[in-house]
Amino acid sequence: MATKKIRLASLFLLLSILACRLPVSKEESQALKENYFQLRNIWFTTKPEDLAITADKNSKEPYAIIMDMGISQATVTIASSIVGDGSMYTSTGGGVIGGIDHENVRQASIHFVEFAADFVDRMVLVTEFPLPADGNIKFYLITPSGVYTTEEVNADVLTSGNHELSPLYLAGDDVITQLRIITEQ
Repeated sequence: MATKKIRLASLFLLLSILACRLPVSKEESQALKENYFQLRNIWFTTKPEDLAITADKNSKEPYAIIMDMGISQATVTIASSIVGDGSMYTSTGGGVIGGIDHENVRQASIHFVEFAADFVDRMVLVTEFPLPADGNIKFYLITPSGVYTTEEVNADVLTSGNHELSPLYLAGDDVITQLRIITEQ
């Protein structure tokens, strides 16, 4: 239990530092947000063939997942694909890309996507991808048949382990941990 609390505290510290980066000017702030949305939107428009995988166009099997976390009036996005891409972007600038080049990130990312398949039937098909409010987390599963999502969930409820999506959050948290490890090397 103490290890879990320490792990959650370091996660929120890391994410808060990334989310609270103060831009120098309004122009830079706007440019950072635009870059963030461009990076995030790439995931929603990526098709299976872009990842060199074949899939039935009607399949609900995810090939990518986004976990958006509203933190300190910003958003941190964790994105993973079935081929092992794993990245983290913040709406205030910064993040980590290139996780696919590291075996630990690749394996955590693949696991996150594979694990998400168990949750797709509890989600709804959407065509818009709003960000969660501060203190909330939202998942998007990207499948050949479309993008599925959940209602946003309060981060404290999700991290407590007492929510049906808590195991999915923990799989995403492992991607964050593995990204943190490669940035500390």
